[in-house]
Amino acid sequence: MVNTSRQVSGSIGTALLDTLATSAAPSHLVARHPRPRTQAQAAMESCSTAYR
Repeated sequence: MVNTSRQVSGSIGTALLDTLATSAAPSHLVARHPRPRTQAQAAMESCSTAYR
């Protein structure tokens, strides 16, 4: 039972981090030119937002 609880809470945590990262990238790209460098910065911003 303990193992199942840990797996479920781990998957919920991963889903939450993924949701934060997914919503942070488009907000970083708003009002910026979609160049490769800007897209890379958006990817880094989404990761840093998720893990803050």
